[in-house]
Amino acid sequence: LAQSGVDLPEALFGEGLEGDEELMRFALCYNILQARSLKDALVAMERTMSNIREFAAWHAKYHFIPPGDLAAWQRIAWWEGPDAEGHLWLMIDFRAAVSASRTHGPELVARVLVSNMEYGVRQLIPECRCNSTLRVVVDTSGVHIGTTLRNRGVFQRVGH
Repeated sequence: LAQSGVDLPEALFGEGLEGDEELMRFALCYNILQARSLKDALVAMERTMSNIREFAAWHAKYHFIPPGDLAAWQRIAWWEGPDAEGHLWLMIDFRAAVSASRTHGPELVARVLVSNMEYGVRQLIPECRCNSTLRVVVDTSGVHIGTTLRNRGVFQRVGH
């Protein structure tokens, strides 16, 4: 990555094991380890480096909600665990999220969800020394499909 001019922010890709784990998440996501040929590996590596650059730029400008302020949104999203296998679980009440999006705006609700994920990855996993794979449960009971479809675009745009 360094030879390709990719400057990894220390806050995201720290030295040692934690930085290696973050890079491994990208490698797994873009199938570097599953490449069956040198050509496939090079294509996957280029996609991975491109996405790491984009992620670092996005992360630097995204306005995450501070962890202390997330407690006010526990009706929408909260953490449970770790379970017996060492996984943390982010629980999301989609009905509460849709309701809150009407009151507070869908962009703020989406920020709550993204900020919770960031909090889990950056703080909870290291604090509890648990499995680095997070589990997410979205409770959609009682949500009408029309409401879900109307709000789908907001949640797809959250990272942009």
